Amino acid sequence: MLRAADHPGRREYRVGASTVATLLANAVAPGLLDRYLARTGFDSQQTRAHPPAEGRGNLWEPADETEDYGAHGVFDDQAHASSPQAWAGRHRVGRALAAAGLAGAGYAVLRRVRS
Repeated sequence: MLRAADHPGRREYRVGASTVATLLANAVAPGLLDRYLARTGFDSQQTRAHPPAEGRGNLWEPADETEDYGAHGVFDDQAHASSPQAWAGRHRVGRALAAAGLAGAGYAVLRRVRS
């Protein structure tokens, strides 16, 4: 999110693999995806876990005057430190080279199979 704020030149940023998967599924079967998300979308974002009682919250002000602890909570164990999709969005040349390499490898395999 910080990168999007620091680089406002792009119209949109797709954050996370689940966003890309959702866009692809919506392109293939939009009605099916709508029904699935209507049934599961809200509940999948909820938890019965309560935040720890100690310390102040950070909704209206930083939790500490001298340090930024970032956004952490009960979902930290499910978070990922990096994203291949975010990397691909930042490195367009690398993405093009990877696609060219895959196309070349596919072509080489096809030639080998046909001969």
